Amino acid sequence: MTINRKCKGCGSPLGNSAGAWCVECNKNAALRNLRESRDRAIVTAINILTKYRVTVRPARPSDNREVKVLPDGNKWCCLHGDNLQVGIAGFGDTPEAACLAFDNAWSIDAAELDTAKGE
Repeated sequence: MTINRKCKGCGSPLGNSAGAWCVECNKNAALRNLRESRDRAIVTAINILTKYRVTVRPARPSDNREVKVLPDGNKWCCLHGDNLQVGIAGFGDTPEAACLAFDNAWSIDAAELDTAKGE
């Protein structure tokens, strides 16, 4: 006996499969859930960073510059500038670690500029 069931997502016939969703709709739902989880994590990290910067520590290069804190694969990137080729960046396992690495990179670049000027 064949049951004429349809996918809840796209309406395509499922035949005798046990699920209520076709393979494509299952894949799309999984990707959507991953994106939503990542977006929530980013918003949470930004909120934590914003609160932490305002209330706890003195100004650092990553505080006073137009920097972007972005996920980069399984790491975080703190970037000042349009891209990695022309900007200054720091990477870390957390947004805070990326900002610390950025602060170090900023200090190294500033020291190199001072040396190049003869100061």
